[in-house]
Amino acid sequence: MLQRKSFALVKIETEYGVDPGLTIDDMLVLTGISGTRYGGNTTDRTRMRGTLGGFATINTGPNAQVTLTAPLKGAGTPGAVPECGAMLRACGHSEVITADDGSGAGKVVYQPVSSGFESATVYWITDNQVQRITGARGTATFTLTSGSDPTVEVAFTGAYNRPESFTLDGDYEELVTEVPVNKQNTSGFDVHGYEGCGQSFTLTQNNTVTWRNLINCEGAHITDRQSNGQVNIEAPDLETKDYFAEIESHQEVKKGPVSLIHGTEAGNTVVFNAPAVQLASLSDQDQDGYVHYQMDARFLPVAGDDEYTITFR
Repeated sequence: MLQRKSFALVKIETEYGVDPGLTIDDMLVLTGISGTRYGGNTTDRTRMRGTLGGFATINTGPNAQVTLTAPLKGAGTPGAVPECGAMLRACGHSEVITADDGSGAGKVVYQPVSSGFESATVYWITDNQVQRITGARGTATFTLTSGSDPTVEVAFTGAYNRPESFTLDGDYEELVTEVPVNKQNTSGFDVHGYEGCGQSFTLTQNNTVTWRNLINCEGAHITDRQSNGQVNIEAPDLETKDYFAEIESHQEVKKGPVSLIHGTEAGNTVVFNAPAVQLASLSDQDQDGYVHYQMDARFLPVAGDDEYTITFR
């Protein structure tokens, strides 16, 4: 099998752990795919005997993990669900579709939730072989770095099913492509009230995804979320913006908004908004001879489940 001939299909399940049947309409454009096809908790099958030697290892909770990296882009039409929509829903995000946001255009908004988690079936396809990973839930990471294409990476955990031969019917056509992160396409990078020359922005959802295999119970569970990330911005002079006053948590924990807009075309614009971000651990970075500040970011809730929103418009 050829690694280059790998791709994936993802679809939300109507019943947990039951394959809804995926088709070419559920295909994702990917920039990377990797994982563990057969994993889980193991234990040694010990035996008392008159000689030394190893023991067989038994998998007590078989599962599979797959990490999908996809370009971060819209659907081409405002109000239409992006390709990554099913992935985001299976990572504990709500999906709110607005056909008209009041300006004659639609939008789709994703926001973290703390209950009612959805699940997905993932078809991990390599050459003419498929592994169906059912009951999958995951955690997402969004990365936007100047001079590169933006990505969303989702690490899924789901039920192990033995791979089998597979042929996908139909042809896929990529109608919309991502645009690179740069001055022409990216704007509104605001970090605690200051818009400077930004190098990168990362938002890691940081879900805790646990596979449980018990009597009468098996599945992937999201049990915690502590979203964090990093921002990298050209260091301003202190009179313009004093980031040291923002990060000194030994004095006071300060929270402020972080936002970013990527894209200029309707149907292919992604907006990040986070109302209460704590900055920490500031370090110098050399970017083209300029000093940049790289700061850790903790995305904190205000009223609950509102650490951030991701809007496709």
